[in-house]
Amino acid sequence: MTDLPLVAKRLAIEKVLILPNIVSSLRVFLLPFFVLLAKEFVKQPQNPVLYFSTIVVFLIALSTDFLDGFLARKLKEETVLGKYLDPVCDKFLTIVALCLINKYFQFPTWILLLIIIREILGSLLGTYLFFKKHFQGEPNFSGKLGVVLVALNVILFLTETFLRIDLYYLKEFFSITVFLTYLFGSIQYIRKYL
Repeated sequence: MTDLPLVAKRLAIEKVLILPNIVSSLRVFLLPFFVLLAKEFVKQPQNPVLYFSTIVVFLIALSTDFLDGFLARKLKEETVLGKYLDPVCDKFLTIVALCLINKYFQFPTWILLLIIIREILGSLLGTYLFFKKHFQGEPNFSGKLGVVLVALNVILFLTETFLRIDLYYLKEFFSITVFLTYLFGSIQYIRKYL
């Protein structure tokens, strides 16, 4: 194992099934339930059970983003896999959530596409840094803020439909804010890692 980068060596000997990693993975495993509930909500937009269930499942998935890091630090179980798993699960959560509100609730397609491109390029850059430069990137504040803003968009789009009110300007504001947050985060990453 002498030719492997240091982080890859650590990854090979680390425990995988630890509580923080399981909590991170839960974020992805909850996504199908969120999507199924949201699809049912679209069919019955005034059903309060579907409205609240969709939001609760999404918020539980979102909360794992903060819980996994807290547990890793508290239990002293920060791992290379955990540092990789957390942003990957974030990407799944944000892209699935944005695709869903784009398809059913008219979230701007151009913002969705730019965020997907940003996430793909970020993943490629992160993989390159890991395997070629023996370096593992760290999440920044903009990335975490982006996840929170995506959550606010999801809740806003669902709530507008459930309450039958027009939140056009508020939705526009939050949609643009998500885009600017991801753009600013991309600039931060480029400046830091290139």
